[in-house]
Amino acid sequence: MIGIDIVNEPQFLWIAEEASRAHIPPDWKELTNEDGEVLYYHTQERKLQKVHPLILRYQEVYFKARSYTKQLESGQIGNLLEQTDAKMAAITASVMGRASKGLPPATPEVVESLARVLGVDSTKEFFLFRVVKQTIEAYVEKKLDLSSIVQDLKDPIEFLRQIRKKQNQVDVIRKPTTVVMCQECENRAAVLKCEQCKDFFCQDCFNSTHATGKRRAHITSDVEQLVCAAFEDRVATCQCVQCGLFYSDEGFMHVHAWDAARPDLRNHLKRVINGLVCLECEHYNASVLCEAGCFVT
Repeated sequence: MIGIDIVNEPQFLWIAEEASRAHIPPDWKELTNEDGEVLYYHTQERKLQKVHPLILRYQEVYFKARSYTKQLESGQIGNLLEQTDAKMAAITASVMGRASKGLPPATPEVVESLARVLGVDSTKEFFLFRVVKQTIEAYVEKKLDLSSIVQDLKDPIEFLRQIRKKQNQVDVIRKPTTVVMCQECENRAAVLKCEQCKDFFCQDCFNSTHATGKRRAHITSDVEQLVCAAFEDRVATCQCVQCGLFYSDEGFMHVHAWDAARPDLRNHLKRVINGLVCLECEHYNASVLCEAGCFVT
């Protein structure tokens, strides 16, 4: 299940042994559905899945161990460490020299050099480039050991890179265009999904259909949707600054421009939502997605 080849990779069997002895995390529960299938339920995130939660954790350990072994056998790690040490010695000397004179420690040249060591492309990953600059300044201010900065930043940089990639998918690529409606009444937006029935419900319909019998024990997961306050079958695209409610563009106009009984609503301001902040200026929502993955106004 982890992916280890027990014939050709016996050196990694210790990972499978550790996984077999490990206990299921306390925030997970093992369940059996009506078909006899074993499922795992996360009590905090209310997430249900078929894969044992420990499998993914030990898969990551296996992949890292295999990658490290290949680099060690090819001699890449030794050469990389020597090159990194030489470059870091020059960067550290430059930073500490400027700090001792009371000058800003993170010059563009210093940040660019450290970014290259960390594998950050300064022409595309502007956000990560700023992270590197801010980290240098923080290390100098707190008098931390600069020689460890590469190792300290290695995992966080990759984590932030993956987060940015997920933001691209969630906020742009997979931005919802439709609302999942309750399959019982078909008039209200769904707020729950029954994992056994495989149906979506509003709260009232779920309560009425699952009040008695075996259905009372059914497990649910939340359906997170940003729905227009005026038209529940439409996705919210803006928020009224004064009211605090979310609306579709049509819903905002219906409530704030066409309600003759409330002319005061016409002065309310609309804030666009579901947008990432511009990576360059950080003051405005992004309106353009660069093919390389960066956002600009």
